[in-house]
Amino acid sequence: MEINEIKISLVHEWLLSYAGSEQVSSAILHVFPEAKLYSVVDFLTDEQRRHFLGKYATTTFIQNLPK
Repeated sequence: MEINEIKISLVHEWLLSYAGSEQVSSAILHVFPEAKLYSVVDFLTDEQRRHFLGKYATTTFIQNLPK
């Protein structure tokens, strides 16, 4: 089986800033750019999102709860 035949998902608890754990997730995403991104919430700015190859995470219903 080739690596491009494998379905890869990257799951991060929440995307609120670009700090330590987000930097690790970003590095993993650069190794596997075809990976789908999942998170409970995704509130990254456009500038922060560029570290994630411009991808938006698939989020949960919590993303849409009132703040």
